[in-house]
Amino acid sequence: MNNNNENKTKTENENKKIAHNNENSISDTYVIAAHISSIVFEMVIPVLLGIGLDYLLGTVVFFAIIGAIGGTILAFTQLIKIANKYS
Repeated sequence: MNNNNENKTKTENENKKIAHNNENSISDTYVIAAHISSIVFEMVIPVLLGIGLDYLLGTVVFFAIIGAIGGTILAFTQLIKIANKYS
């Protein structure tokens, strides 16, 4: 009878560990999604601002190119920080 209770307790503990691991993987997924969206915004917003400046100042694509280069630099620095954090 005592062996049955021990097996039941072990099974309950294993189920709790599995549930805890699933919660961690879900929160990790949200963190990764937040990182990806921030990188996308860091690449898109400078380009859009550059296009807006080009429109206001009457230049062709000068500020849009600067925005694309700046956004790419920002995104890569963010990627390097994230890679260093998880390695």
